[in-house]
Amino acid sequence: MTTPSFLVSIAFQPGTEPIKQKQYAYLIAGLLVSIGCLVYALYDIEFSELAEAFAQANYFSLPLMWLCLYLFFLLKGLRWKWLLKPIGDYPLRTVVPPMMIGFMGNNIYPAHLGDFIRVYVFSRQNKVPYVSILSGIVFERVLDIIALLGLTGTALFFLPDVNENVRKASLIFAAGTVIGLCFLYLYVFFTPAFLKFSRKLLFLAPVSFQDKVLNQLELAARGFHVLRDPKLLTLLLLNSFLQWGCNATTIYIALWGFGISVSPLAACLVLGVTAFGVMIPSSPGFFGVIQLCFVVSLVPLGISQTDAVAASFYYHICQYVPVTLSGFYYMFKVGLHMKDLENAAEVENEAATSD
Repeated sequence: MTTPSFLVSIAFQPGTEPIKQKQYAYLIAGLLVSIGCLVYALYDIEFSELAEAFAQANYFSLPLMWLCLYLFFLLKGLRWKWLLKPIGDYPLRTVVPPMMIGFMGNNIYPAHLGDFIRVYVFSRQNKVPYVSILSGIVFERVLDIIALLGLTGTALFFLPDVNENVRKASLIFAAGTVIGLCFLYLYVFFTPAFLKFSRKLLFLAPVSFQDKVLNQLELAARGFHVLRDPKLLTLLLLNSFLQWGCNATTIYIALWGFGISVSPLAACLVLGVTAFGVMIPSSPGFFGVIQLCFVVSLVPLGISQTDAVAASFYYHICQYVPVTLSGFYYMFKVGLHMKDLENAAEVENEAATSD
């Protein structure tokens, strides 16, 4: 399953500026990655068995999945609202539309442009310089990585019948979580010293790469005087673990809907593999990559490849459709059009030169 052709036509419709050649190259490369992942995930599967799995699925699980999805984005909205405090106290009704438009952007545009679309829309709607908004987005990624490392490491360590070498790998995730928390503390409370230390760590990297990384870190550090409240920082971390816990619950329910009986820890493992898997360049919507992540996570636990793929499509589509439709709804509600979103592609370049 690949990106529908209308996605390409949207980007090149007459009267609008086309996506930059760089983004178009990302699209082609991403499509190739998605096709490769999908072929690997579907290899040796009988499509009649796949159809039978869908025929026998329990679709009463769908409302529960959508409830978890709602809670997931509600928590994301609350977290972004807190991260925006350095520039203003915005209500959820102001924060949620740009956020959902951004997630819709990830589903239809290549190169993870959703974050830049979110920044562009919020900046345009609230007359706020996008540089000040980007700091919160970068900080979000730090919180997400810490939460995902923690959940994935916990799953690997406590899952029964896991290969001992795999269990030992959980210690790496645990160490990564602890190190991440330590770095987060130093980053927030001792920012100048942290940036100097980061440059020393990157001494082997090209200077241009060092500058890019440090510019992003410095950008994210702006306005951190608000986040230096230990209570707020704790709430942000708790929120991050809760929202990804909601996503893991969605995966667990999707597996249950297809008659796959596994520990909730297995759902956390699938979540971690999938969340890190979609970071690689792929097609808009991450088709193929998500299916492969389900397969490599569940087959070693004794789940058939057919059931893993079927559950992956169920989970994937049950998120893709409502998120994309919500994004389009909010896009038209705030008076934007597709050509307006394409301007978000310029945010990345401007942010890199705005310091």
